[in-house]
Amino acid sequence: MSVKTVRSIKSREIALCGLFIALTALGARINFPLPFGNYYSLQFLFVLLAGILLGPYYGALSLGLYVALGLMGFPLFAAGGGIAYVVKPTFGFLLGFVAAAFVTGTLVQILTKHRFSASHRSLLFLQYLVASLGGLVVTYGFGIFYMYFANHAFLGIEVPLWGMVLTCFPIDIPCDAVLCVVAALLGPRLASLLKRR
Repeated sequence: MSVKTVRSIKSREIALCGLFIALTALGARINFPLPFGNYYSLQFLFVLLAGILLGPYYGALSLGLYVALGLMGFPLFAAGGGIAYVVKPTFGFLLGFVAAAFVTGTLVQILTKHRFSASHRSLLFLQYLVASLGGLVVTYGFGIFYMYFANHAFLGIEVPLWGMVLTCFPIDIPCDAVLCVVAALLGPRLASLLKRR
């Protein structure tokens, strides 16, 4: 592989990182208010697609930059931006996005090592779905534990851990599970399109 080709690939990956920062910010703006000042947004779909299309390292890099820019004050999050976001109970989900992109990208690489023919599309879908669900588990792992920590440390609210889990139902987890299905359907097609280009 020539130096020119390597530079071209890196330039493309960097451009895609920028694209996913913008898409994740757009997903944050497509949000629906929930009780207690929370939001449900479409961010998670772009988190999964970042991991699927960029791989674990560039996917995590794009989400890491997204979080960093939001903390610097750019209004990229569902409720704006700024360093004060760190004390919000939902900040853990943003940290979870970075980890989820890495985990999803890693699982896609592991699960799709062997290429299958068109007759195995259902298996390919399942592979991408498992990878996306891995990202879901990681996101909510970070999110729930940070909510528990933030409520105790910052807000002085004594809520048991199981109470934090219950706050993710009936909207967040079921809706994000649907987004996992959407990502598993879109992911292979978009990945194939990027490879052809």
